[in-house]
Amino acid sequence: MDTTLERYLRLYDEQLRTEAETSGALSVCKLGPLRLANFANGRGFITYPRFTGREPQTLAQLAGPALERFAAQPQISKVEFKTRGHDYAPGLAERLHSLGFVAQETESIMIGPLQALFSDGITPAGVELRRSSSADEIEEMCRVVDRAFGEPYDPATTQALVSRMARNDGMELWVAWADGQMAGAGRLEPVAETEFAGL
Repeated sequence: MDTTLERYLRLYDEQLRTEAETSGALSVCKLGPLRLANFANGRGFITYPRFTGREPQTLAQLAGPALERFAAQPQISKVEFKTRGHDYAPGLAERLHSLGFVAQETESIMIGPLQALFSDGITPAGVELRRSSSADEIEEMCRVVDRAFGEPYDPATTQALVSRMARNDGMELWVAWADGQMAGAGRLEPVAETEFAGL
């Protein structure tokens, strides 16, 4: 019987490391078990199902050919190779480094029941919560988020979100206003044909 952690990890592998992970891509092609996705603004993305060590090729062996596919596309200016700490990936970090990839900060994924986030609390006085959909408000939201994280504003993020809203693919953008200023922002992304929604 799975522990809660094992069950969530198995659901993540089975439901999110599939077509769902690249649903917003402009195009996707396969290289063995790898999925190579082209996203807007020249972004390439490499992902794959969980590796256990029983595969005919290692991730380290597949990394070079995957990067070559993107190098042959002049519209691609940036490529991310998604790695996971629970995969069997001997030599992958060294191989990615030799190919010019730079490791980013380690990210964590939090998974749990949505009911745990519900609250009967009342919105504080003077704070208004509402959905956002206009291009101007989405730009303001992106600027607020970039300031909060100490990063420069990136217009490409705004354009990507505006495009997503136009596709009406289920994504919701929420903002909090206080004293006439945007004070917070969040995004809800239901993942089609899965039990998951991203926050």
